[in-house]
Amino acid sequence: MRDRRKILIITGIILVIIICLGIGIWYILKDNVIQDVVKRAEYSKGEEQSQVNEYNDLEKWLSYEEYKNINSDVIGMIEFEDRRLPVAQADDNDEYLHTSIYGEEDIFGVPFLDVNIDLETTDNLIVHAHSTYSKDLLFTFFENYIDDPEWGKEHRNFIWADDTGSYEYSIISATQIDATKEGKDLYWYKWQWSDNMEKTAYVMDMINNANVYYSTTFNYKEKLITLVTCNMDNDDERYILTCTYVGEEENDKQ
Repeated sequence: MRDRRKILIITGIILVIIICLGIGIWYILKDNVIQDVVKRAEYSKGEEQSQVNEYNDLEKWLSYEEYKNINSDVIGMIEFEDRRLPVAQADDNDEYLHTSIYGEEDIFGVPFLDVNIDLETTDNLIVHAHSTYSKDLLFTFFENYIDDPEWGKEHRNFIWADDTGSYEYSIISATQIDATKEGKDLYWYKWQWSDNMEKTAYVMDMINNANVYYSTTFNYKEKLITLVTCNMDNDDERYILTCTYVGEEENDKQ
């Protein structure tokens, strides 16, 4: 009888400890959990209402000139096989985080060229854009280049258009990084080099740090393009695509 009572007491103590631990863990995590639920709800609603849905709709595609006529901040356009995205540039990188090409509030904003980049003189065009939760909008599909390299091989090329013309680019490498571990010294965040050897060293560093690389060759005489987006499952992570110039687009799609 006493043994049974001991077992009940010990079991009760263990249950109390487990419950207390559970409450403690929930107390620690609840703010993050609530924030994540709210964020997902906002993004889900935003995905339905956002103007960026048009970028995936072939019938609603506009030319680079048409995008630029809508908004003079448009300085380029990116076209993958299933989406066409205008690229804007403002006086700071916050301007188009949540503002549409029409100047209206939009949770997914507009892809934008980093404020530190001079389109004419700098040697690496760094373009940022959002990812989404449930729909494949903007740069959401970048995770596919890491998760499915075979798929990536078939979808490496895209078109960059600006005032000077329309050009084909190809993805060299795909990298998933933890931005918090790098601090302010972002090894990928460079846009100018003193010579071609330094530029080549940068590309090789990107390849060596990549989760997947698709090529070790690149056109060192032409500008690189670096495409950047967030990982929706981890706010501290980024997907980075390093891209090289292939050639001038013969059949202008603008």
